[in-house]
Amino acid sequence: MAISFKNYIYLIAINLITMSSINSGLAMSEHEHEDICFYAQKPLPAADDPYQATPMELSVDLLNHIFYGANKEENISFYKDGLIDSDGNSRKSDMRKMGDFVIDYNVSLGYGDRGAVFLAQHVPSRIFVAVKSIFLDSEPMKYTDVLSLQKLNRLYGVFKGHDNLKRERTHIFMPLANGIPSTNLQWSPSFTVKTAIKDGILEISNLNFSIGLIKNFIKEIEYFSRSGYLQIDQHMDHVYVCPELQSVCIIDYDGKQYEHPIEEYNWDISPFRASIINFLGIHQWGIFESSQLLPLDKLSQLQGPQPMIKFLQSIDNDKSGGYSLFQLKSDFQTLLSEMGTPGI
Repeated sequence: MAISFKNYIYLIAINLITMSSINSGLAMSEHEHEDICFYAQKPLPAADDPYQATPMELSVDLLNHIFYGANKEENISFYKDGLIDSDGNSRKSDMRKMGDFVIDYNVSLGYGDRGAVFLAQHVPSRIFVAVKSIFLDSEPMKYTDVLSLQKLNRLYGVFKGHDNLKRERTHIFMPLANGIPSTNLQWSPSFTVKTAIKDGILEISNLNFSIGLIKNFIKEIEYFSRSGYLQIDQHMDHVYVCPELQSVCIIDYDGKQYEHPIEEYNWDISPFRASIINFLGIHQWGIFESSQLLPLDKLSQLQGPQPMIKFLQSIDNDKSGGYSLFQLKSDFQTLLSEMGTPGI
């Protein structure tokens, strides 16, 4: 059927309008998937930060902590080499590039009310970091975690972009806790502290290792205290020992920020007392064969050593009332003095 010149011009006009709409739609779709950067820096800790972590390899403890099941060994073998290849490209097609970071949404490090934490890697430096991906309907730079991380100089990046499920999310990049929670220490081959009770005497092998962890824990809280940061959601699962069980890092930054340092007697560490007990090789269903870390009836039956018994009684996690950083330092110093060990 012949088409009149008038209809021919009309069809051309329709096609031009259609193509214009398609291109406009594509441009809008691409624009919707552009990442908005609010803040970015190289993932290096501040000089006075006790957690001087710039991991370019994932620790064996962390790999064993996050991977399990039939594909555990395969995953561990793959992730030992990181998320990026020698040219800085993602090693898997479903990994997400965001600014200078690559995110792997297949490796979850934890969950929260608003979202989840995933493994990421900074491409230029190859340093592993953690990224919190959350739904946020407010200003990202005013979000509590962002303010807390800024206070501690641990904020590495804030972006708004789509996640692997095409959902718009705020992504907050921070240091990676390259280890395991204190509650998992008993399962780690790297944790060489062994505790036993023999003839009523509490024996702790490699006690210096435990003392080192307690000192590092105190340094972490001291850093929070002098930075004007007070953690609110305190839990022993937030106390990580890393890397290679040589340092202590406390995760979760949903806390309060103050313009001035916080006095050590106002920094309550009550929920963390269980972690200190874990550092000493005492765990649930361990030497006391109880769900309680320090059952009072069994603790009172111990005959020695008295300095350690007094210290355990002071940090008993089942005691009511607060327990401050100031109190911990005082009790710990007393323990070290009575044992003839160098102080804090």
